[in-house]
Amino acid sequence: MMDRMQRCASGLALLSSAAMPARAAAQARPYVFTVTAPAADAGWLATVEASYTERAFEPVGGEGLGPALALRAPVARRATLFARAGTAVDGGRARTSAEGELLFTVRAPGPQRTWVALGAGAQREYSSTGVLTARLAAGREMTRSRLDANVLVERPLARDRDAVDLVTTAGWMHAVGRVAHLGVEAVGQDLEGFWEPDEAEGGARVYAGPSGALTLGAWQLAFTAGPVVRSTRSDRASTAPRPLGQSDRNGVALRTAVSYVW
Repeated sequence: MMDRMQRCASGLALLSSAAMPARAAAQARPYVFTVTAPAADAGWLATVEASYTERAFEPVGGEGLGPALALRAPVARRATLFARAGTAVDGGRARTSAEGELLFTVRAPGPQRTWVALGAGAQREYSSTGVLTARLAAGREMTRSRLDANVLVERPLARDRDAVDLVTTAGWMHAVGRVAHLGVEAVGQDLEGFWEPDEAEGGARVYAGPSGALTLGAWQLAFTAGPVVRSTRSDRASTAPRPLGQSDRNGVALRTAVSYVW
């Protein structure tokens, strides 16, 4: 009789655990674009991406189809290396990009639930322009949701570009079950166009759309899709990979990322 009662209690506990929503913070890669600081015990993370963009901008993606590979590797207790290489295929023309960044976690996710990280790295854009980068990232984790944001400072190594570009990303994610998370993500590029009418790269651009993630053991699927809006316009244009700078039409972006952590 006692054994039967113990088995019933164990079964009820298992059902209760399955019914409880998972913490959004437990995701290995909560967002597609927004970088978050990994947990102290986080392992390696490999990602295969697939995307389609029209009249978008980096880091949302290059024009056309865009397969990519990404890797997150812990190199020290509070240091993490991010690397990514991608290809944009449009009209039979293929262009490549690559980037690497070292992220230092100043305040790690944990009981305090607020995290802060600083990063530095370099990129090779689809236009073959080299770019130096610096990142400030921060976020707040709650029981069932999280809010995160990045500010990326870019220093293009080209004369006809702005001396400094700012890229901002932000995301909110909410757990709706043990494996599913839903939210929204936004990316802003050349936002100085809101207060500089002669911004050198065509004006400000914004991407915003719903996002989500499914986590199944060591595997995770993240996705987002939405419009790319040319928020302001400037008569100036450069060689920056920002197709909106040469078009009055808005664009669209879709990206999925399948990750495996070990």
